[in-house]
Amino acid sequence: MKKTLPFLIIAFLFTMSANAQIPTGQLWDFTFTNGSLVNQVTPGTADLTTNNQTAVSVIDRVGTANTAYQMNSDYFINTRQGSTVNNQEISMSFWMKVDLADLAANTTQIFLIGGSSGFLNIRINNSDSSNPGRFEYYARGSVNGIQKNGFATTSIPSLTDDTWHHVALVSEVNGNTIEFDTYVDGVLQSYPSVVSLNSTAGAAPQFITDPRLIVAPQGAFPGSLDDIRYYERALTSVEVTALASENSPIVQPPLYVDANATGANDGSSWANAYIKLQDALDNANTVDVWVAAGTYKPLAGVSESFTVNNTKNIYGGFNGTETTLAERDFITNITRLSGDQQNNDTAIPAFNAADRSDNNRVILKVYASNTVIDGIYISGGHANVNANQNGAGALINKSTTINNCVFENNISYGHGTITVNSSPSGSAFLSQNNIIKNNLTGGVCAFYDNISIDGSVRFVNTLIVDNTSLTNSIFGQSSTGVVWINPNSQNGTAVNMQFLNSVVANNTYSSPNSGNGNANIRTYSDQLTASYSYYNCIFYGNSVTTPLFNDGPRNFDLKNSLSDNGYGISGINMITGDPLFVDPANGDYSLQSTSPSVDTGLSSLYNNQWLQYDLTGNNRIAGSSIDMGAYEFGATAGINDVEQLSMSLYPNPVTNIINIIVKNNAFAKAEVYNLQGQQILISQTEEVNVQDLKTGMYIIKVTTETGEIATKQFIKK
Repeated sequence: MKKTLPFLIIAFLFTMSANAQIPTGQLWDFTFTNGSLVNQVTPGTADLTTNNQTAVSVIDRVGTANTAYQMNSDYFINTRQGSTVNNQEISMSFWMKVDLADLAANTTQIFLIGGSSGFLNIRINNSDSSNPGRFEYYARGSVNGIQKNGFATTSIPSLTDDTWHHVALVSEVNGNTIEFDTYVDGVLQSYPSVVSLNSTAGAAPQFITDPRLIVAPQGAFPGSLDDIRYYERALTSVEVTALASENSPIVQPPLYVDANATGANDGSSWANAYIKLQDALDNANTVDVWVAAGTYKPLAGVSESFTVNNTKNIYGGFNGTETTLAERDFITNITRLSGDQQNNDTAIPAFNAADRSDNNRVILKVYASNTVIDGIYISGGHANVNANQNGAGALINKSTTINNCVFENNISYGHGTITVNSSPSGSAFLSQNNIIKNNLTGGVCAFYDNISIDGSVRFVNTLIVDNTSLTNSIFGQSSTGVVWINPNSQNGTAVNMQFLNSVVANNTYSSPNSGNGNANIRTYSDQLTASYSYYNCIFYGNSVTTPLFNDGPRNFDLKNSLSDNGYGISGINMITGDPLFVDPANGDYSLQSTSPSVDTGLSSLYNNQWLQYDLTGNNRIAGSSIDMGAYEFGATAGINDVEQLSMSLYPNPVTNIINIIVKNNAFAKAEVYNLQGQQILISQTEEVNVQDLKTGMYIIKVTTETGEIATKQFIKK
């Protein structure tokens, strides 16, 4: 599982460049101080005017009142000044704040800079629910009166997280082409593909002559804007950094939670961490919560849950000393949310078991929008009111992302270990690098979504294995399977679900309904615009042999996947057979070297921001092509691990002794883990005896005497 760096870029820029010189020479400068729409460069010339006065002057990124604008349904515009100069190199700098949930499911313009010979449109494209909130530019120039267009789009999820971000767009001439660079918070962004604004006539196209600015064209941008500056030249990266560092947003520190802390219990530091998670959640008004390793339980009482109302993100996997997210190790430091109040749950969940009578019904309820749950184990939920109670692990009501989590040993008498009631329209549920295993339900065993219109669901590197569904019983529903996407009111439009490099295996469905609805993944919608994509996936060993089932017309897109019983739906490069997992009986769903799923995936997905790494955080594409499933055979450590410490292993694969070489550092210890995060052995020497391990894939974590850490994957033959 990959360890990621969060929001600290802005804080870094602030500490490095707090006193940097703001670039001068701008044509327009709108700071909105005290609600003013005056051009601060030449007051009275090219000032902005409001269209309908619905824009509201609001608090800016540093907490000063009446110094930014929330646009609502308004737009601002200024006037042309009669310039005849053709500017091919320009720069646009601004601060923005918008929530993805507030954006319409179409293209929303932020700015339009229009000239007599061309224009530049800066916008957010939210029309594709499978890849929402994409940043775009669309530029038009001309050559001898003939129009030329340039365009690019890229996914920058953090840009729509309802916090302030600096954006700069810079055009620069390179031969016969006008090229565009985009910076977010001072960091240069990349575009997967670009339609170039160029000419075949030798010189670059004419671009912006006699410009005019429209802010939030058509009154469609719902967010806030501040400090808009326009330059008729290309800014350097140093100048962009200075602008991104100007009055940088106040970076709120996280609230800390550690069950073993002995300090002030106010969440201000690891030493003074809250000892109860709910105390942090109640006080985390749009800030992050960092939770140290340990077991945390809701209040006693079966109806109690951990409730997320305002918290931005919840991260687990800390040892209680970290200062950045990159330092945590959620594989070693297990943060568990448990409903087992008396610590007496048996390993195999069962309906009406006496040892579950004390358990909380639902472990986690999420009401906040755009929350991230990352690096947490959730177990012991017991949703047992009746056959309609769903979501013993998590009950989610807004757009939510769950990463690097494990849901295990939960019981729902109704559907879903995870249940989503997607609201409002356009909500999204994203699952990346998660394991859903050994849960028991009376209906769909892993995931159930009453999805809203224009909603989306995405599973990436997700392992859904060894779950049980007991349907048509006194406790159960009449439909079975692993995942059910059920658009509420049965009329969802533009509903989109993606399964990418995920595994659905060895799930058991007892007493399945003889009618419709029995499949590993079931979808329901009356709308032709609903689409479902399955790429690089493995379906194997499930007691219901139909991988996919759809109620009504649908757009299915199946590519490069494997099933042991076929699909019943046509696809491209589909395989029927045995994926040859290493040791599924003991939870190891990595691939053997001879697996038909090795090097047979769709490699074009590799550039997707969700598929650079596999479930263990190792690099994708170790061979000629990406693998199917959640684990990449023969993969190497991801870049974050490599940068921490230079370390190599040999031989790999290994039979008896694996040797560790640490360059320029003193070795301290090595720890070996299985793919479920369980520690298998510890070695104090650089020669680690692994001969007693079962054949399969393992992770070795090496620590030096100076505290540096590296992890790598190895294969035991």
